Amino acid sequence: MMMSPENKPEQEAPGIRVARHEDIGQLSRMLSLAFYTDPVYEWFFPRADSRIERLRRLFAVFLEDLIPRGTVFATAALEGASLWIPPGKTISHWQSIKQNLQVLRILGRGVPKGIWWWFSVESKQPRYPHWELFLIGVVPEKQGRGIGTALLRRMLDRCDDERLPIYLDTGNKANVAFYQRYGFEVKRKVSLPKGPIVFQMIRRPRGGAD
Repeated sequence: MMMSPENKPEQEAPGIRVARHEDIGQLSRMLSLAFYTDPVYEWFFPRADSRIERLRRLFAVFLEDLIPRGTVFATAALEGASLWIPPGKTISHWQSIKQNLQVLRILGRGVPKGIWWWFSVESKQPRYPHWELFLIGVVPEKQGRGIGTALLRRMLDRCDDERLPIYLDTGNKANVAFYQRYGFEVKRKVSLPKGPIVFQMIRRPRGGAD
């Protein structure tokens, strides 16, 4: 899905660990700050006074789903995190309904935008098996210190070993060059109605094709 800005030179490489259920509260607050000025989330939640809280609730829903899968990684101090969706992700029918209802409540009047996003962006992901880099977020005061790079590298070798490509999308044009440095290529651009351009990107496994 979307990424927070992290396109400055690497300065340090903090230790990365698998996130736990008890981290959800702090991570959801951190991500809401990381994505507060993200163009896509500004499009979804144009009211600045309520955006932080809506983002916190939204990210908590995503974390509740992905943390049990072991595909959320964070720094020791929880100042940055990455959320990954594995190939062929499955979810129970009840859990899917529950999660969708939670997201719809959070979107509120933004539900039409959510539907538009689904049909124009989410449904256009690759049909072949792939990992999805759903989010990388770093708290604003820690950006530019190599945290985003460390979070990204945490999974690159695994995806190469599994011979699987990685998909991501970002509405922040400044992030495109950052991801290109790690082998991602822009495959498609989507213009959101009265919003930013979303770049859909793919990274092929090293030494092979997708």
